[in-house]
Amino acid sequence: MVTNEAADLFGGDQILIQVVDYRTVRVFTTLDGEMDRCWLYECQADTPRVKIGTFMSHEEAVIQLRSLYIPNADMEYLLKLLSSVSQESKVSSNDNGVSQTVEARTGVALTTNVEVRPYVNLQPFRTFLEVSQPESNFLLRLDNNGQIALIEADGGVWKLEATRNIAGYFGNTLAELIEAGRVVVLR
Repeated sequence: MVTNEAADLFGGDQILIQVVDYRTVRVFTTLDGEMDRCWLYECQADTPRVKIGTFMSHEEAVIQLRSLYIPNADMEYLLKLLSSVSQESKVSSNDNGVSQTVEARTGVALTTNVEVRPYVNLQPFRTFLEVSQPESNFLLRLDNNGQIALIEADGGVWKLEATRNIAGYFGNTLAELIEAGRVVVLR
């Protein structure tokens, strides 16, 4: 759409694309002779609600990992870990604050000890789908009921990376208009 506005509708004005944050982009013109600008549109990322920071059931965690995250090695690790823990099993944990050991009992006789890594790197869908989803560090917690919690552990750095990815997307897609001075990308 920006290419249409830049070419046809606003011949003398620059089109400004402001990447407000990881969820919001605004498009508007520069100030005209009467110190007015035309606000063309604002776009909000329609992203799924990833459950972060609260405990979720085994089933909910598996569904979220399979449907709301980009597959990577740590996601596969989590799915394998969750497969050894089920609602029917008794789960006990030993946690010293640095590492956590979980004992999952399956059936009456089988007991397996699983070392749980405290941090995992995952890529949930949290910004516009047209851009690369930032990978983030998450603190992994399991409670005594086998429920899992993923707590963001990157201090929000992923939001800055997502904003850069969005600006980069426009920079690549509209490179010709940017070089001609018709479009400016702000972040």
